[in-house]
Amino acid sequence: MLRVDDLRGISGIIHVLKRGLQWCDAPSEYGPHKILYNRFVRWSRRSVFDRIFSGLAGAEGVPRRIGQIKGGLNSKLHAVCDGYDRLVVMLLSEGQMSGYTGAKLMLDILRSAKCLLADRVYDADWFRKALKKKVLNLVFRPEKIGRNK
Repeated sequence: MLRVDDLRGISGIIHVLKRGLQWCDAPSEYGPHKILYNRFVRWSRRSVFDRIFSGLAGAEGVPRRIGQIKGGLNSKLHAVCDGYDRLVVMLLSEGQMSGYTGAKLMLDILRSAKCLLADRVYDADWFRKALKKKVLNLVFRPEKIGRNK
């Protein structure tokens, strides 16, 4: 099997993570989905994403952000984008970290907005109250995303 170009591979990984897709639903222009998944796991274990994020942020020292969950090792990417799909806040956390904990860590950094569309994993009374000062219209996606729909 041919090696998928790193730039194309990372674009495919970001595409899957940004849209909440399963790996098998990755568009073929990014290469075979199995290769994207294997590269994501391998790079996560080697802290490649931590080094990328730390380098972009100018941070010293790279913490490892991969954790044990029921299905094995995993990481979570909590991201906030503006209305033009530009990244505003990104948090890479261990797989076992709850969405609520990730939301708490990002709350102070969030800017004021007219609207916020969030996954239902972040839907909690305390989060809604905290966001009322910053967001005019708050919408949580009612449907479940992922394998167990």
